Amino acid sequence: MGINLQRLMLSYIFYLMARPLLDVFMSAFLWRQANGAILVIMYYLGWVLGLPVGFLINGFLLKKIHVKNLYFFGVVFQGAGAALAVFSTVFSPFSILSYGFLFGLTASFFWANKNSLSYLLSKGKDRMYYNSIESSLRLVVGVVVPVIVGWFLALGETISFYSVASAYKIMIVIALFLLFVSGLLMKFSAFEDIGSAQLWVTKKSKNWSMARAINFIYSCLMGINLFYPALLILNFGAKEGLLGTLQSVMQLLAAGSLYIAGRKMKDGHVLRFMNVAHLLYLITMSLLLWQFSWLFGLVYLMTQIILESVRWTNSYTLVMSAMDEELKGQNEHAGYAYVFDNEIFFNLGRAVGILSFLSVMAFSNLEFAMRWAPPIFILLQFFLYWPMKYLLERKAKRI
Repeated sequence: MGINLQRLMLSYIFYLMARPLLDVFMSAFLWRQANGAILVIMYYLGWVLGLPVGFLINGFLLKKIHVKNLYFFGVVFQGAGAALAVFSTVFSPFSILSYGFLFGLTASFFWANKNSLSYLLSKGKDRMYYNSIESSLRLVVGVVVPVIVGWFLALGETISFYSVASAYKIMIVIALFLLFVSGLLMKFSAFEDIGSAQLWVTKKSKNWSMARAINFIYSCLMGINLFYPALLILNFGAKEGLLGTLQSVMQLLAAGSLYIAGRKMKDGHVLRFMNVAHLLYLITMSLLLWQFSWLFGLVYLMTQIILESVRWTNSYTLVMSAMDEELKGQNEHAGYAYVFDNEIFFNLGRAVGILSFLSVMAFSNLEFAMRWAPPIFILLQFFLYWPMKYLLERKAKRI
């Protein structure tokens, strides 16, 4: 594995250590400020709105600015939105929406260029080796960091040695330092630029329309799931320590389910698994509807975590397969257009999910929205069957 690929991996480790403070624990922080969910939801709505805008701007800037400089900007300034929120004295829905938008805008620079660099710097066996190590690192950091951060935030309040507000400020400064180191590792690397990027999909086909349908339908539920686990935990009175512990446990469950699915699941199992997954989603959500309690909330969360990573892998693998088919015969810069197109439909779906949740909450209350908004989009997931069936049949014909 080349030196630049090693640098990218090390950069990603520093990013992973900072990431929980930008999303999971921001949910707990914003919940504290409003003693409720509105600020949490506005933060994620801003993030969803900022992502496609950032991908668009990044595509234009690739024509003039080296990819490593755009990567540096994306990873370093990704912490700006969270830092502004933590150090701010103004916690209006609009200000938090703006901080979330800034987070999404800068995050898109990171992900667009990180994915481009992964592809550019890895070849053949190196790519498989790199992806395997990256997945392992994501698991280790995802299990270790949340529980440490969660109990650090909670400990000060317990022993009265430092306030929770001070702990958040300390943690966000550490996160900014980690992001700066992450960006710096790639800033001074030497490699060829990727050059211009095509921004828009110009080739229209039923194949890609089905991929768009998968992205949109899947992401409607994903929009709610961005904040729903944290809201469920916080709504039942848990604080940062328990939130961090549960986040770590859920990461272990997700990794286990993904490992088993990776070993056992074939294309012929995909549709059956998806239908069973949606049915289990519906059953556990029905239990929560019947009795809105900590026990059934935990059952729903465990079901979601175990199923979601495999659902994502199944759906996005098919989308990537469709992308491979669409890119045949197109120029070398067309790949970015499909990545950007994915983001547009991901975030359309996420925005629909979040805005629907907000609408239900506005006309009722948080508990009513938490009970009745998710089932609508769980039922919508059953419609994934037809576009996924179409793409599976196309894939089988190519093989």
